[in-house]
Amino acid sequence: MGRDEAISEALDATSTRLYFSMGHVSNDPAELMKGGPANCIGYSALCASLLVAQLERSGMDDRYTVEHVIGKLYIGRWSLHTMFHGPFWKDHDIVRITDRRNGQRVYVDPALFDAVGIGRVTGP
Repeated sequence: MGRDEAISEALDATSTRLYFSMGHVSNDPAELMKGGPANCIGYSALCASLLVAQLERSGMDDRYTVEHVIGKLYIGRWSLHTMFHGPFWKDHDIVRITDRRNGQRVYVDPALFDAVGIGRVTGP
């Protein structure tokens, strides 16, 4: 299994287990493994955890770093965060995968993948 397959499996498994909620939810990947409600923090935490495990099983964990990171959600130059008010919408959590050999980064958004099927996003 390569990196892209591991990412696809982690996104699919996260989407299968979770459904989006703005309520009080867990962000603990061990708890979310059972399934249930989550926000973008929980989606990213579970996806990162699943991806790390898949990379370890495939012997690729020495090559890739997987990080749950906080950013903003844009369509072009337009910030989606300007549409909403309140602290819940101030930022957005995604997963960054960095290739230690060449520094190449891939960004995935498990919550967006679950909502509309877009898994890969761009980042800084």
